[in-house]
Amino acid sequence: MILRKDVVMAEEEKLAAERLTVANKQLEDLSGFPLENPNPVLRVDRSGAIMFANAACAILDLKCQPGQFLPARYRKIVAEVLDKGSPQVIEAAGKGRIFTLNFVPVTTAGYVNIYGSDITAWKKAEEALRENQQDLNRAQAVAQTGSWRLDVQRDELLWSDETYRMFGIPKETPMTYETFLSCVHPDDRENVDRAWQAALQGEDYDIEHRIMVGDAVKWVRERAEVEFDKRGMLKGGFGKVQDITELKKIDEMKDEFIGLVSHELRTPLALIIGSLRSAMSAGISTEDMSELLQNAAEGAESLVAILENMLELSRFQADRLNLHTETVSIPDVTYNVIQKLKVQGVSQRFLADLPADLPQVKADPTRVGRILYNLLENAAKYSPQESEIKVSAGEEGGFVIIEVIDQGIGISLDDQKRLFEQFQQLMLQQSGRGVGLGLVVCKRLVEAQGGWIKVESEVGKGSTFSFALPIH
Repeated sequence: MILRKDVVMAEEEKLAAERLTVANKQLEDLSGFPLENPNPVLRVDRSGAIMFANAACAILDLKCQPGQFLPARYRKIVAEVLDKGSPQVIEAAGKGRIFTLNFVPVTTAGYVNIYGSDITAWKKAEEALRENQQDLNRAQAVAQTGSWRLDVQRDELLWSDETYRMFGIPKETPMTYETFLSCVHPDDRENVDRAWQAALQGEDYDIEHRIMVGDAVKWVRERAEVEFDKRGMLKGGFGKVQDITELKKIDEMKDEFIGLVSHELRTPLALIIGSLRSAMSAGISTEDMSELLQNAAEGAESLVAILENMLELSRFQADRLNLHTETVSIPDVTYNVIQKLKVQGVSQRFLADLPADLPQVKADPTRVGRILYNLLENAAKYSPQESEIKVSAGEEGGFVIIEVIDQGIGISLDDQKRLFEQFQQLMLQQSGRGVGLGLVVCKRLVEAQGGWIKVESEVGKGSTFSFALPIH
């Protein structure tokens, strides 16, 4: 029994010795830790004097020899953390690298340990992520397409910068589905909510609707995919939203253009068809037939003018308005247009007040003729029979300014603001008659040749249309 007890004691002593050896080794490793640490480790007293600095401190932009003082901004932090008894972390640069410096106070001993961590790789990754995010934001802004992600369980809606801009909401505003729905136009809100609820059941979410941005109305198209977990429970959704307001405007313009063309063509076509059918009636006299054929010819001339205006506008829209510029005599073009209108049966009297020494302009003669034809025909349309339509011209500031003055019904100020708008089928308030393509074409052709066009008018007192072309 005594022998057995000695053996046990020997084993215990051996085990205790081994534990002591391990502990001593751990203490040795711990004591060497600051020296072997690849990151900076310092100890400084309250005054900011360095008590200890390992070799890694050499990569900092600091003097790291014992007895030397830290820069003033670091000494201030040392005093603050000792007074408060809580650590403080800052960023610092050194020899092309970026570190965090953790100031840890040891208040009982009156010094501060400073531990550095190299975060260069992390900062580069953060910068790359920020640049990628900026590129994404720019790309979305160019495409007018934003994105969003919805977390159903958290009721959290995350928007991209472009989505915030599109909806006119300050960035970083907390968003929820209910907040989004409040931005939807009241007349579309129910349809949008119905479509989203259907998407939560697995149906496609692809919808166009209006949103309210202040007092303005925008059109957007939204598409989304919903996400489910392994149990089939709804997690959320990811989608994109595109501003299609301009797409919508183009569609409206097309509809207006079709309506305008239909309106423009209807009158001359009706005149041509009606005149020809009457001319073919049995027993019609030669005189009546001649008059009817003349009416049909006038309708055909009007139809040709409308088609030419349509072609000019189409060329302008397609950026294929090729101008054949040369020196042009305004009097020559004016007299040719007046003669053409007289042949077509215009009853008004034309007066041309054009100086003999009027400079020539640099322009496309065909397009100048089109401008004058549209203005004179328009003046005749809204002037009394046998009234006078005057064409005058003069030189001013490097331009020849041509005026077409009529004694017609005049144009209200509200109508004047919209006369030259594209695809604007304007019904003049005081006559109920429509203004079609002609004035729009005039504006495009004048401006394409470096000039301008305007109107001055008073209801009941006639109108003056002026346009300018550069002198050759």
